[in-house]
Amino acid sequence: MDAMTAVGLDIDGVCLSFGGNRVLKDVSFSVGAGSITAIIGPNGAGKSSLLNVITGVYTPDAGDVTIRGRSAEVDVLALKPYELLRHGVARTFQNLELVAHMTVLENVLVGRHLRFRAAQIRSMLRTPGAMREERAHRRVCLDTLDFLGIGDVAHQEVHGLPYGVQKRVELARALVTDPRLLLLDEPVAGLNDEETAEMADTMRLIRDTGTCTQVIIEHDMKLIMSVADQIVVLDFGTLLTQGTPAQVSTHPEVIEAYLGSQASP
Repeated sequence: MDAMTAVGLDIDGVCLSFGGNRVLKDVSFSVGAGSITAIIGPNGAGKSSLLNVITGVYTPDAGDVTIRGRSAEVDVLALKPYELLRHGVARTFQNLELVAHMTVLENVLVGRHLRFRAAQIRSMLRTPGAMREERAHRRVCLDTLDFLGIGDVAHQEVHGLPYGVQKRVELARALVTDPRLLLLDEPVAGLNDEETAEMADTMRLIRDTGTCTQVIIEHDMKLIMSVADQIVVLDFGTLLTQGTPAQVSTHPEVIEAYLGSQASP
């Protein structure tokens, strides 16, 4: 995959079932490189299941998932979840997956682990080369925390921090992997209005770098209408429609099935 360049994503005919319950039914859509695509739908629509297919947690019954760079394509379904990181795919989780009694910096350094090049023995012996590399990675993590406005809590343990700050810690851990494709599962759930606005600004800043494509699952329609380039609507595992926020917000079936009074930005 091309380094430091956003990638596109193609979902083609994805089907997924659990014990006879069809969760995803022939879902197909494409995501443009460098864009923000929001996946919306009522609870049980298959949104998180689709994200789990993209990240290799679930294996679909049928279909293809491909990430597109300028010079190469990668079959996502042929990779193990941990291998996706090396191809620039990172994610956050609906429920926080942080180590509570580690510091913010230590949690974020976990995301940077795949970029370490020093051999394990050299790292254990703390050779000069290994120490230089560790300082460089720590600097990347600290700069990312500063970018997200939480550099002042880098050395505090996560468990004592407000929920909104913990959300940013998880985002920082994903960002330090140098993602080309970033998947965000309900990034503003549980946040207040001010924190939600700050997260929206962060998403726009990430898009403006041109290095990262974002796919988000979210119920906050005001946020989605303000940041998304494309909206994909799922309903009971089926693709109902897709389009720009303006197109989707006036779609009669979408309004009836999900948006309702939330349709207006």
